[in-house]
Amino acid sequence: MQLVEKMGKREGIGDVLADGVRMAAAKLDKNSEQFAQHIKGLEVTGYDLRCLKTAALSFAVSFRGADHTRSSAYALDLKGKVDRLKAERGEANSSRN
Repeated sequence: MQLVEKMGKREGIGDVLADGVRMAAAKLDKNSEQFAQHIKGLEVTGYDLRCLKTAALSFAVSFRGADHTRSSAYALDLKGKVDRLKAERGEANSSRN
């Protein structure tokens, strides 16, 4: 809670972290960018995208990156055509039918 408060007030290390992991890694340097988990500047979700192939694909091609609010990967598949846990060639096109 103290760290979140420091980020909100931009005090100390909170000032470095307030703009997200990509910017923090750039400020910290020392090859820290290779450890910053983000997609196009937005922090990754709190769950493992390797288990949600459609979400991973959606985040990769989204103009905003890891934005779950602009993804159709979370829509309910009433037709039962898409296995969300399996990535297949052409699956993205067939999910729109």
